[in-house]
Amino acid sequence: MPHGNNCYDLAINNWIAFMAGDRGRFYTSPDYEFWIPRETGTVRALRGIAFLSDKVVITGENGTVVHAPLDALDNLSVVNLGTEDWLESVAVGNGVAVAVGDNGAVYTSSDALQWKRRPQTFNTWLRSVAFGAGTFVTVGESGFVATSANGVSWTKRSSGTTLDLNRVAWLTNRFVAVGNKGLVLVSTTGTTWSSLTGSGITNDLYLVAGYYPASGILSPTILVGGDSELRLFEKGAWSDQTATNKVFPAPKWEFYSAFWDGNSFLVGGSTGLLLEGFKYENTDWVWVERSDSLRPWLWDICRIGTTFLAVGNRGTIMTSTDGVQWTTELVPSEALGSVLLGVGGSEDTFVAVGSSGTILTSTNAVEWSIVIPPPVTNDLQGITFWKGRFFATGGGGKVLTSADGRAWALHTTLGNNFLSGIAGTTDRLVVVGQQGAIFTTADGNSWTSAQSGTTNWLYRVRAFDGSWVAVGQNGTIL
Repeated sequence: MPHGNNCYDLAINNWIAFMAGDRGRFYTSPDYEFWIPRETGTVRALRGIAFLSDKVVITGENGTVVHAPLDALDNLSVVNLGTEDWLESVAVGNGVAVAVGDNGAVYTSSDALQWKRRPQTFNTWLRSVAFGAGTFVTVGESGFVATSANGVSWTKRSSGTTLDLNRVAWLTNRFVAVGNKGLVLVSTTGTTWSSLTGSGITNDLYLVAGYYPASGILSPTILVGGDSELRLFEKGAWSDQTATNKVFPAPKWEFYSAFWDGNSFLVGGSTGLLLEGFKYENTDWVWVERSDSLRPWLWDICRIGTTFLAVGNRGTIMTSTDGVQWTTELVPSEALGSVLLGVGGSEDTFVAVGSSGTILTSTNAVEWSIVIPPPVTNDLQGITFWKGRFFATGGGGKVLTSADGRAWALHTTLGNNFLSGIAGTTDRLVVVGQQGAIFTTADGNSWTSAQSGTTNWLYRVRAFDGSWVAVGQNGTIL
C-alpha cells in the first residue's frame, strides 16, 4: 500500500491476506498494513481468489486465470481460457476449483493448469460461487441460484427473489447470499433459502463475511456491505457501522469484498480503501483504515494567495503551499457525508461548496466551519469572490451571494440547468453549465444569456490574460 485499484476480492490463508483488483493487480500482506505487489503478467481485472491444495488461484476478465504455489508467490503464471466471458468468482471443494462468470460460464480444474468448460442449460450471468457442506452454490442475476456436488452438473434452485444476487459465502455452517436492494438470504444446504430481514438496507450489497457459532444457541455475526453500506448482524439485530454517532465508524464508501479471520474483519472497496474492524469484549466495533493514501475523488482545485486547495468526496479538503506536499484538513462532522464540488474565495476567506447546499468556510484554510442550515438544498459547484461578494452556483440555475462567506442568500435563478462553473475578471463575471449554458454580468445583478453554440455540458470556465476559456463534455473547449 498505497494503491488506487478497486479491491474486488479478499481472502486469507495461513494468516497471509490476499487482494485482487483492477488491471491485473494482486497483493499479499502478513499484517493488513504492509502489502507486497505481485507481478501477475496481465493487465486484466482480477475478480476472485481461492486456494487449491498448495496454490492460490485468481480468476478474472476475459477468462483469465492466474495461479502460483503458496510458497512461491513471485512465480505467478497466467492461463488464458480463450473466452470473452469474465470469471467473476472461484471456489474450491473436494480437490476441484470451480470458476463461474458471464453467460452461465462454469469451468473446473483439479490443478489450476488445465481447465474445462462445463456446458449448462442456463446462460445466466453468474456473479459468485462458494463451497460448503460438500456442495457448490453459485448465484447470479435475477435471483439465480444453482447447486452442484462436483462442479460439473448443476441444479437450479428457487431463491424466492428476482433481484440480482452478487455474492455468496459459506459462513461456518450456513450459506449467506447478498444482492440488490439490501437483500440477504440464508440457507443450510443451498437448496432452500430464507430472507434475513430487518437490516433497513435499500442499497445494493456486494460483500458478506462472518461466522455462525458451532452452537445453534448463539447468534451469528454477519457483515454485509455495498453501495455506501456496511452493516453488521450481531446478537439478533442489525447495526449501521457507518453511523456518525459511533466513536470509530466506518466511512460511507463503495465496498466490494471482505473476510473474517477469527478476530477481525478486513474490508476492501473502491480505489483501494481497506478497513479493519474489530471489537473488545462489551465494546462497540472499531473501524480503522489500513492505508495512508487519500481515497476520495477530488472534484476541484484552486490557488488563493500562496495556498492551493483541493476538495472532494467525504467532505475532503486538502491544502498545500507548493502543490507537492498536501495536508488533509479536519472538517466538521456534519460535512463528512458531503461531496465537496467546488472551492474558491478571497485572500482572507476560503469557501468550499458541495452536495445538498453544503457550504464550508475558513479564514486560514485549516479550521473550517459549516453553514447551518444550508441556504438551499440544491447541489453547489461554482464558487468565486468578485467585487466584494462571494458567488456560488449550482443545481436548478441557482445563484447565491454572500458578503462574508457565512451568511448566504438566493440572489437569482438563471434558467433551470445545473451551473457548475463561475469565474470573473475586473469587469465581467461569467457562469457556465449544463446544456451549454453561459450567462454573463457586468455588475452582478443584471445577467445576460450568451450563445455557446453547443448543448454539451460546460463544466468549468477560467479567465486568462483577458480571454475566457470554457471546457466541458465530449472534449468541448470554447
